[in-house]
Amino acid sequence: PDGTRFPVASNTKLMTSIIIFQLQEQGIIDIHDDVADHLTVEDFQKWGFPSMTKFCMSLYNDPSNTCQKITFEMLLGMTAGINGWTQQVIMELTPMYTNIATMFGLMFKMMSLAFVPGTEYLYSNQNYMLLGYFIEKFTGLELGVAYKTYIFNPLGMANSYFDRTNGLFAFDPLRTEEGFRYFLYDSATNTLPQQLGTGKCQGDLDTGSIGGAGGVISTLKDEATLYYCLFDMSYGDDGPNPHCPFNNSLAANNISAFNILSMASRQKIITPYAFASASPVVGTTYYAMGIEVSNNTGPYTSSIDAEIVVTGPPLAGPTPTSTDIIYPNYITYTGGFLCINTANFMALTSRVNGSITYMTQAYEAHGAMATTDVNAIADAQANEEASLYQLPSNMFTAYDATGIGFIIAQLINGTYY
Repeated sequence: PDGTRFPVASNTKLMTSIIIFQLQEQGIIDIHDDVADHLTVEDFQKWGFPSMTKFCMSLYNDPSNTCQKITFEMLLGMTAGINGWTQQVIMELTPMYTNIATMFGLMFKMMSLAFVPGTEYLYSNQNYMLLGYFIEKFTGLELGVAYKTYIFNPLGMANSYFDRTNGLFAFDPLRTEEGFRYFLYDSATNTLPQQLGTGKCQGDLDTGSIGGAGGVISTLKDEATLYYCLFDMSYGDDGPNPHCPFNNSLAANNISAFNILSMASRQKIITPYAFASASPVVGTTYYAMGIEVSNNTGPYTSSIDAEIVVTGPPLAGPTPTSTDIIYPNYITYTGGFLCINTANFMALTSRVNGSITYMTQAYEAHGAMATTDVNAIADAQANEEASLYQLPSNMFTAYDATGIGFIIAQLINGTYY
């Protein structure tokens, strides 16, 4: 199952986050920096604004247009307040990938802030589009080359790459096919009594159009490698992780000799943002820095500058002391685009030392859709719209390039089961 390549969509965000933290470790940026301090007239010209002299984003309802401070950390944690725009809007602006600077410039024309940065949470791909631009700016590399240089090569992720044009100009025989199955929906019985047809699922939007927010193609095994290297917190900066095939000779100026990030950065990536008005709730999933975390055994609190602290008992292992860093029970993320869903789920054995119990992955490439109108199917197969309704995820089916079906894999101690 690990040989088929999938568009991992928003799982790309973790990779973007990793490189931003590597840039901090190299002293190029500090994630607390105001991003405006790192942007110049030359950048604005690349975005398509030759007369712009300053990066300034204001609240959507502020008549004074007062510039708000946005830090790299706020972009990473989706707390910058940047309004999100749908993939359809991006597609209408430019269906064909040009370059990240141009793509972000098109988005910037419509962007405003929904709230004062750092005070709330709002998921928006534009946060990571801008981070992707910064990666190209600071590394001098195209984003796909940066992923390869900073992450894929050092970790031996040979089946991962950044796809700028959704496979339009390059044939990948190991890439999964994508398709729809269409069903007649009976609202009276809430059932699907009849399959009406199948169709190829091909988005009109280039996956690379959203830059650092999506666009990587990868496999279950490569994604698992990334998770085991980053999130097995029982291995720090003082020795190798046997489940992490890190090759320091291929790394790009890493400060850690045993991983693509230092322990401090790895801990920060899984630190969720908690607001002064509300503490994290047990069983609720929170956005961290390109990843999501949750805890089912006790409330934890955190701030943008503090590590996770737990007031409840650990899931397993020794009782934590006041000096322990307590990790979340679960680290997870799901990327989705049209017919694709790629879910990674990792459980930690102990919230004190952060060792891994298991990892489960579920990747699908065949969306199921239902309609109450049989005649709508012909139109739907032609333009992928009409009066169709997305079914719950538990009604999805899937197929892949090797004909295996809905791919589910579980890893325990780095071994597939």
